[in-house]
Amino acid sequence: MRTRLRLRKTLRRTARMLSRKIRRALNDDQVKTQSENVVVCGDSIAIKYTPRRLRIFDSVNVSLDGNDVWLPLIPRLLLRHAYRKHMARQALGQLSE
Repeated sequence: MRTRLRLRKTLRRTARMLSRKIRRALNDDQVKTQSENVVVCGDSIAIKYTPRRLRIFDSVNVSLDGNDVWLPLIPRLLLRHAYRKHMARQALGQLSE
């Protein structure tokens, strides 16, 4: 039982750290757009954003070195918000040019 709790705590800490790193990269515009809905942060982190009809159902998938990463609800919502903000800034930059 103790091992499970320790593992869960470690997984949450890792997910929080990864989410914070991605949000920081999105806010500082240190990202490269690979295709329409895929953004690469750094060398190994890729974010795939899938827009849906209702914004509440938009999905954000994070992969690290090609492997999908599970994020808890709150970090996932914060990441989705940061991604939307990044896309809005990118659209405004293209509009002003």
